[in-house]
Amino acid sequence: MEVDIVVTHGRKIWGIEVKASTTLGKQDSSGLVRLANQCGKDYQQGIVLYNGSSIVSLGDKRILAVSLSELWMR
Repeated sequence: MEVDIVVTHGRKIWGIEVKASTTLGKQDSSGLVRLANQCGKDYQQGIVLYNGSSIVSLGDKRILAVSLSELWMR
């Protein structure tokens, strides 16, 4: 289990996963969930970037799936 990118600033920690798929399931955020649990209160947010068409929750309020197209539209 791993996380593609871990960003830190002081004690604050963010995790980023990048997926090529257009659909996601809870298993796609399992590395981020593990990171969040290990970091405790220092964990700020996790993002799964994917090839879908919307922003969706993956069942954990600490993690959000964001379409790559959303990054380029803003």
